[in-house]
Amino acid sequence: MAEYIEREKLLELYVDGKYVGDVWCYCIDMDDEPNCMLSFCIFELEYWSKGIATSAVNMFIKNVCERYDVKTIGAFTFAHNNASVRVLEKNGFVVMEEFEEDGVLSKYLQYEC
Repeated sequence: MAEYIEREKLLELYVDGKYVGDVWCYCIDMDDEPNCMLSFCIFELEYWSKGIATSAVNMFIKNVCERYDVKTIGAFTFAHNNASVRVLEKNGFVVMEEFEEDGVLSKYLQYEC
């Protein structure tokens, strides 16, 4: 069972007492759009595709929207990283742009609080 420990602008993810990942935000700026950016990572393959990231991102974005009164949250991911795109989409993020950088196709997604 996943356990989440909240710290300011960071959510640590644990499974059976083992530290397995993070969700965090950065670049909080109420005068910019998006108002902040989101990143997440599950460190080890054995914990992928178990709903841990989806659940953690859901919990985290609700907290960020309330605590910091942000209106929009952005996230970047590689276009071929279907699992990350799906985590974001399941949580209400919408693909706003696809672009190529250094020969790699990427996506920018955004969430409206």
